[in-house]
Amino acid sequence: MKKSIQALFTITAIAAGTILGSCDSAIFDYEGDCSVKYRLPITYKMNYLDVDALSTQVERVSVYVYNEQGTFERSFSATVDQLADNGYALEFADGVLKPGRYSMLVWGEGRAEGSDPAAFAIGGGSTPALTDLSATLSLSGADGSLYCDHDITPLFHGYAASVELPDTYGTVELPAIDLTKDTNMISIALENIEGYPIEPDALTVSIEADNSELSWQNQPIGDRLFSYMPWSVTQLESIRPETRDGDEEQEEATETSVTGLLAELTTGRLMADRKPMLVVHRTWDDKDILRLDLVNLLCLVRGHYGAWSAQEYLDRIDRYTMTFFIDADLNWYTAGGINILGWKVVPPQIMEF
Repeated sequence: MKKSIQALFTITAIAAGTILGSCDSAIFDYEGDCSVKYRLPITYKMNYLDVDALSTQVERVSVYVYNEQGTFERSFSATVDQLADNGYALEFADGVLKPGRYSMLVWGEGRAEGSDPAAFAIGGGSTPALTDLSATLSLSGADGSLYCDHDITPLFHGYAASVELPDTYGTVELPAIDLTKDTNMISIALENIEGYPIEPDALTVSIEADNSELSWQNQPIGDRLFSYMPWSVTQLESIRPETRDGDEEQEEATETSVTGLLAELTTGRLMADRKPMLVVHRTWDDKDILRLDLVNLLCLVRGHYGAWSAQEYLDRIDRYTMTFFIDADLNWYTAGGINILGWKVVPPQIMEF
């Protein structure tokens, strides 16, 4: 009798184990089968407004996946329209990746505003090592006189280490990977204080830099010097306030047309610990009338944007406008200050660097 009871208990335990161990058995019907679907949200919140602008700024992403040993597992590529169908997440099903921990690197691209843009090329081939996934900007010219005079296709970067894919079933929401934009549009206005026209070939604008290659960690590699040149130069007339001389109580603001030039350039990622130089060059006597550390210049107005660090400020703001005033002899009129992102910087601040 004891043997019969023991046998019955053993059979019951085995049956219960079979039921509990199978997620598609009757007791788990509400969960469906044992398959798993992982969702990797991709966002772009590292911007001035701190909102997710992925849908309007990014067009395509490529995700590279590496296991805990650093071995390449596979890559995924998707348009943002495809991601939108899944709630702006990359989805991959059971069996595509085994449960475990992975590192995931994302390179993304947007749409350039200028025609015939240059672009950063991602290295590494079909089965890349993580360290091979650098981004390199296409340059023109020869060593010693390299340059980029095109708009640049917007580049985005994101990375997450130790992303855990649990051994489970159902839908698993992974931590989001937020992107950083690595390209910046910079507009330089040169306004003549006397109202004289400035011919497009009288002054040239350039940015001397060494950031044409970014590592997989989104850091500039090397120190190869080259120049960003404008991809658009237009003559302009702007309106600025002016005060008539005379009794202070009788002074009144007038508006004066000021002729000048507007140069538009696009750069790669600006780094707080590097010193790209903004140069305005007068061509008739081969003289630089302005040569300033661009990063220090842009950071002069950082305090107006909250408690961001210098690097976060440079990463969040991807469009900069600056106005310099030029006198009749095509010299920089420093007494006029500089207008940076709508903020006026006075000469003592300028001379600090």
